[in-house]
Amino acid sequence: MTRIGVIKGNILTLNLIALAILAAIYVFIYKGIWQMSSPAWTSHVHALVWIVGAFSLIIVHELIHWICAVKFVGRGKARLHMHLLVWECRVKQFMTRDQYILYALAPGIALGLLGLIIYYLFPSQGAKFIGALLFLAGFASGGGDYWFVFQIFKYPRNTLIRDNGTAMEVYTPS
Repeated sequence: MTRIGVIKGNILTLNLIALAILAAIYVFIYKGIWQMSSPAWTSHVHALVWIVGAFSLIIVHELIHWICAVKFVGRGKARLHMHLLVWECRVKQFMTRDQYILYALAPGIALGLLGLIIYYLFPSQGAKFIGALLFLAGFASGGGDYWFVFQIFKYPRNTLIRDNGTAMEVYTPS
């Protein structure tokens, strides 16, 4: 097996991509199409609850990565851990390019879809707000993952990928 590339993600850049996606969804969908506003009960929610919710979303996002990795490479070859105050999933085994793409896109798409389902399934303003918030944050949370997938498309289809958290190693079979 021959290593043909390493894709390193800059934490600041990856977070800026996520924030840009968040801003775009907020302007065009949350405020534009849905014309959402915060329900009255949100003014009574302590800031600590919002912070815990945001960190919980990060953990759920990484847990979805881990579940996909275990499905593709087996248990014990993927692990969740904290690195530089950020939760991440690392996969010690190779994934095919297609597996990696599914693995990388799964959290943003799954959380975004769950938010859409809640938004459209439940008629109350509170449920719509929670659904819209989950869609907004869940889909945007994949910003860095979308960047990595875009980079992976530059390599041949038969490549193998090893996820080292904020860097991907790209190999070609010998």
